[in-house]
Amino acid sequence: MSQNQKKIESQVLRNFLDIYSWLKTSFTNVAEDEKRKFIKFFIYKVYLLPIELRGKTEDEANERALMIFETINNRGQNLEDADIFKAKLYNKAVSVGKKTDFLNRWIRIKDECESLDITIEDLFKYYSHILRGKKGITTFETSLRDFFTKGPNAPIIVSDYERVTDELVHVLDVLQIINEDAEKISDLGMWLKILKMYSNKFPMFAIVSYLYKYGKDEEYVEFLKLLTRVLNATIGERILVEYGLQLKDQGKSAEEIVSILEKEKSK
Repeated sequence: MSQNQKKIESQVLRNFLDIYSWLKTSFTNVAEDEKRKFIKFFIYKVYLLPIELRGKTEDEANERALMIFETINNRGQNLEDADIFKAKLYNKAVSVGKKTDFLNRWIRIKDECESLDITIEDLFKYYSHILRGKKGITTFETSLRDFFTKGPNAPIIVSDYERVTDELVHVLDVLQIINEDAEKISDLGMWLKILKMYSNKFPMFAIVSYLYKYGKDEEYVEFLKLLTRVLNATIGERILVEYGLQLKDQGKSAEEIVSILEKEKSK
């Protein structure tokens, strides 16, 4: 950034000059005909609408900006859940002066999702099942966005960005362990391969939730076996996975859990 740019207080003007500088540099390698096409497109097809929002505090101004951001985009191309989650967590980080730390964390999360061949929405889905298990929630699932951002007890509302991103990284570590174990020639690898073959993700939600809380304890393989046996059993429309995890929290053994779930299945 030049000395003149540093003297400009308006962030909007600084951004404009950054874009202008980038275009000027980039255009040196573009043919004249392509430049004219770009200029014509920019003049007749691109609309710039500046919106300046103020608040009594920086947090209030940021929250209003995010609300406008969501509203405008929902009238056109809908935002992905990941966009909303990132924006809200970013806002929390900025409010405590840790913007760079958050961005570095998010880049790591995004890179690890790509290496595991999952989306950030997939990651938050696993995370939501872990949080549902912690809170003992066995009702029908709401949308991912509502679960994380709506209501006074929504995870992204009540938690700081560090806790959320730390727990997301923990989920990624668990997924990496599952992938590695599934490649092993062992009883553990066999059961994981079987469960990963299911067309839906309910088995993986259960496995990730189990490992996240208990790690690879002595009953891990037994848990995979019982999960295979009761996978298609439901209480109403609800999968038995969460019920099984609650029974384990109560100190039940794998065999006791199997027996209880099979009785529920036969009702």
